[in-house]
Amino acid sequence: MKLKLAIQGMLLHACLLVVLMLPAWAIAKETPESTAVQLELLADALEAKRQELHIPGMAIAVIQDGQLIMARGFGHRDLAQQLPVTTDTLFAIGSTSKALTATLIGTLVDEGTISWDDELSQYLPEYRFSQEDQSVPITFRDSLSHRTGYSRNDLLWANGQATREQILRTAPGAEPWDKFRESFHYNNVMYLAAGQAAAHAKGVNWDEWLSNELFKPLGMKQATSVFEQAMNRPVIATGYVWNDATEQHLTLPRRNLNNVTPAGGVWADVNDMAQWVRMLLNQGQYNGQQIISKEQLDNTWSPQVRVGAGVDYGFGWFLQSWQGQSVIEHGGSIDGYAAQVALLPESNLGFVLLTNVTATPLQQSSMNLVWEHLASTAQGVSKTTSTEDFKPFVGEYLANFASFKDDVFEVLITEQGTLAVDVPGQMIYELKAPDVDGRRYFTLTDTVAVSFDHDDNGQVMALRMHQNRMNFELPRKDVLIKPEIDPQLLQPYLGQYQSTIFNGAIEVKIQNHRLTLDVPNEMAFELHQPDDEGLRQFRIKDDMSARFIEDDSGKITALELYRDRTRKLDTASKIAGNEPDQTKLSVADVLAIGKPEQRKAALEAGKVFTLKGTIKVLNSGVTGTVSTTFDAGNKFRQHINLAPFGDVIVVVDGDSGATWGINPYTELHGKYLRQMHNEHPAVAFNVQDHFDHIQVVGKRVRDGRDVHVLRLKDQDLPSVTVMLDANTGDLLRYRTRVLNMVTGSVPVTIEYSDHREVHGLRMPFKSTITNPMMGKLLLEYDEIQANVTVSDDLFSTARPKSAD
Repeated sequence: MKLKLAIQGMLLHACLLVVLMLPAWAIAKETPESTAVQLELLADALEAKRQELHIPGMAIAVIQDGQLIMARGFGHRDLAQQLPVTTDTLFAIGSTSKALTATLIGTLVDEGTISWDDELSQYLPEYRFSQEDQSVPITFRDSLSHRTGYSRNDLLWANGQATREQILRTAPGAEPWDKFRESFHYNNVMYLAAGQAAAHAKGVNWDEWLSNELFKPLGMKQATSVFEQAMNRPVIATGYVWNDATEQHLTLPRRNLNNVTPAGGVWADVNDMAQWVRMLLNQGQYNGQQIISKEQLDNTWSPQVRVGAGVDYGFGWFLQSWQGQSVIEHGGSIDGYAAQVALLPESNLGFVLLTNVTATPLQQSSMNLVWEHLASTAQGVSKTTSTEDFKPFVGEYLANFASFKDDVFEVLITEQGTLAVDVPGQMIYELKAPDVDGRRYFTLTDTVAVSFDHDDNGQVMALRMHQNRMNFELPRKDVLIKPEIDPQLLQPYLGQYQSTIFNGAIEVKIQNHRLTLDVPNEMAFELHQPDDEGLRQFRIKDDMSARFIEDDSGKITALELYRDRTRKLDTASKIAGNEPDQTKLSVADVLAIGKPEQRKAALEAGKVFTLKGTIKVLNSGVTGTVSTTFDAGNKFRQHINLAPFGDVIVVVDGDSGATWGINPYTELHGKYLRQMHNEHPAVAFNVQDHFDHIQVVGKRVRDGRDVHVLRLKDQDLPSVTVMLDANTGDLLRYRTRVLNMVTGSVPVTIEYSDHREVHGLRMPFKSTITNPMMGKLLLEYDEIQANVTVSDDLFSTARPKSAD
C-alpha cells in the first residue's frame, strides 16, 4: 500500500503520501553445499543493496521445495538504540495484505457462500455506484483486480479517523477516472469494500475471521490486523524514510490502518510470512489441511486485467514472468515500512522481504536477486561476469517524453561494475546484459529495457527506452541531431488541429528537427519521414501513423491518425489562425503583458492577503475548505480542511518550510523547500525572480484564446511549462512534476480560469488540478482579503502540538 497524495491550489501543493548482520542462519533442513553457497552469496548481495538503498533494517525468509531454507535479519530495527532486526521483528506488510484478503474471500467461494461475480452491493447496500443514472455492477472480481475505473481515493482512509462505514458511504460519491472494466486503476478502498462485503456475507467480524481462518491454522503467531495488538507485540521495528535532501533517516509515526485493514493493515514477522508462502506454494494446503482449494487459489493467480506490457493483475497479485517462468508477486508500502512477497511456482520457490523504510527499489530488485541465486542454480544456469566495455555508453541523454521535459538521463557504471541508468526523480536502475535484439532489460523488471543507437562510425548517438510497446528516443546530450529535411519544408504543417477523440487540439511542431504531434493530455510524438502512401510512422510506437491532407491548392487542411496503417482513428481539422508565431517575442515582452511591476506594487501595498474557498476531490467524493495566506515576500500558509478525512497544512517562511496533517510532520529542505517556494501565489507575477532559465516556446491558440507558452527551469527541479494569455498575461495552464522523497515525482497539471482584478492583483479564482495519484481536484476561491492582520506564529514552521 502506498500513500501518495498531491493537492495543489494556485501554485501551491502539499504532498502526502509515504550495520549489523546476524551471523546465524535459520535453516529447516540440511541444504546441499551448492545451495548453501548461493544463500551466502544472496545474503551478501542483499546486504550490499540494503546499505546502498539506505534501508535501516530488513528480514527475509525463503521457501524452496516446501522447506524454509533461509530466514535472516539484517541491519537495525531501531537506529537510535542500535537494536538488531531478527526473524521475530514485527513489520507492517502493507499491500501484500491484499493477497490474504483475496485468499480469504476464495474460501467463501469454496463454501458456495458467494461467487467471484456477486455484486458488492448485494452485501453492502450502501456501496452502490452509478454513472449517468445507471448502476455500476461492481463485483468481487472487479474490486479485487482494480478494474472498476475508479482511481485511488486514499484520502478517505489516510488520517485513520474515518470509520470503515464512513469510508464506504463516501466512496460512491466519487467520479470515475476511466471506463468500467477497461483498465487497471489501483484502489485500496475497493479492497476494503470487498473484505467487508465478504465478512457480511459470512456474518462475522473481518479481523476475527482473518485470524481464525488464516493466521491460526497457518501458525502465524504474531500476525495481526488490529493496530493496537501490533503495538503491544514485544519486538516491533521503528519505521523510517530516507530524506535525500538532508541525507538522513526520518523517524515516522506508525499509521493506524484499522479502517482499511483488508487493503493493507496486516502486521507480521518473516517467520509468520514464511508459513503463508509455504501454503501458497503447496497449492493451498498446509500440514495436511486444505486452507483454500487449488481451483480458487489458481483463480487468484489468473489474469483479470492488463497492467502494462508483460504484467497482469489477478486477485491481490501482480502476474509477470522471469526467464519463461510465471512470477506471482505483490509489494506493499506504508509509512516507514515496505514489503515484498514473490513466488516462482515452477521452481517451487518463494520468499518474503520485510523492511523498515517507506518504499524501496529493493522490493522489485529482490526478486531477481533471489531467482538468480536460487532458481538459476536449480536449472543449471551459470552466472558469468560481463567483460563488455561500458565506457562508450556512459553519458547524458535528453528526455522529452511522458512527464519528462528537457530532463537528463545519465548512463553510468556502478561500483559493482554494472551498467545502469539514473532516471531523474526516481532511482538508478541496473541493466542486464543485452539480448539478441540489443535490448538491456532493467534488473528490476522484464517489462522495461534500453538500447543504444550508433552512427556509421560506431559512436553512440541516442538511448532508447522500450516500455509498453513504445520506443522512446533520448538523444545524447553532446551529439548534434542532423535534420532529415530542410526545416523550412516543415513550416506548412505546423499549427493546431482540432481532434475529435482527444479533449483539445493536437499541436504540430518541430522537435529535434522532426515533425512532432503534441497530443493533449498525452505527450509529444515525433514522426518519421512519410512513406510512399504519405503515412508518417510514430518514432516511438510503430503501430501508429499520421497523414496530412492537402486541398487542391496544396494547403494543409487536416491531420489523420491511423492504427496499423489502415484503421483510421481521427481526422483533425487544422484550426485557422494557428500557424506558427513569427513575432518571436522576448521573455521580457511576454512577461510584461501581465504588468508584473504593477502587480508587485499591489502585493507590497496589500502586505498580507488571504484567499478562502472550497476544494472538491472529485475522484474521492470529498469536499472541503481551503484558506491560503501569503505576503509580498516569501511567506505563505495553506490549510486544506477535509473533515472528517483530515487536513493538510503547508507553511513556508523564508529559509524554512514544513507540512503536516494527514501525513506526519515533515520539514522541507533543499530541492523540496525550493519547490515549495516556487509555488507561492505571487510567483505568477514575477517568475523571473524564481526560475534560473525562462524560454518562450511559442504562441498557440487554446480554447479560442491566443496564448504564449513558456518553459521555466530552476536548478535541479523538474521543468515547468506554462501558458499565459497573450492579451492579459493571465496564467492559464501550469504543468510540471512534483518531487516527493518517497515516490520520486508525480506529474501535475493545473488549469486556471475565472480571473478577476482584485486589490490590484489579477487572480484566477478557479483551478482544476489533475494528477494520477489523486485524480482531479477542483479548487474555487470565493473571496480575497488584503491587509490582513495575522498572528506572529501563523507562518511558523515549528512542529505544532497537533502534529504529534
